[in-house]
Amino acid sequence: QTAVRIGKPSFVEQWTSEHSDLVDSSIADSTERGEIVAVFAADDGFRAVLSFNDIVRENAKSAVGSMRSDSLRLSMLSGDNMTSAKRVSKAVGTLDDVHASLSPSDKLNIMSDWRGSNGSVLMVGDGVNDAPALAGATVGCSLGLRSATAVENSDVVFMDENLSSLSWYIRKSKSTRAIVAQNLVLALGFMALTSASAACGALPLWLAVTIHEGGTLLVGLNGLRLLSDDFS
Repeated sequence: QTAVRIGKPSFVEQWTSEHSDLVDSSIADSTERGEIVAVFAADDGFRAVLSFNDIVRENAKSAVGSMRSDSLRLSMLSGDNMTSAKRVSKAVGTLDDVHASLSPSDKLNIMSDWRGSNGSVLMVGDGVNDAPALAGATVGCSLGLRSATAVENSDVVFMDENLSSLSWYIRKSKSTRAIVAQNLVLALGFMALTSASAACGALPLWLAVTIHEGGTLLVGLNGLRLLSDDFS
């Protein structure tokens, strides 16, 4: 029985390294064009060279532009060759870093380094190879349900796979943190003011309770601002 394998040339060569000059030439030409290369091989050597092109999501460029306007540092972690990764990077806009030819463990190691130096890192991915990095990020976002492993290791799942909404979610999360901080200050301030005033006899008890409840109402109204799409 003949065993066949399909994968990256470096992976398949673990079992068979027999191939012709034509195969070498095809692999080199496809790599130079920025294509993703896989080979079909049997026990007696390489039988075919398969070349693929990544299709950039139609809203990827606008999403990168929106995040760039928010002064975010943007990087790409890719398992493809550097030529292919740079072609995609150029298609979506300027990125700060492009890392290519990465294994899942390589992505996880880079993510760990970034968390150590930057503190907070957001990782967006949709494949099984992204799962370790998604789990290692501060916040892991999976695009759609294409990979159950990626979804399982993510904190957030974008059901519509719409990259253009990512910037909006980032701004909304920052607004939520600001509202929470404001509400804590308001609640503690009203509590301290009414408690101290009532204890000193400066306010009657009924008025202190009324002011305290008014503070609770103010905190609720302040939180409702998050319901507005314009507040982000």
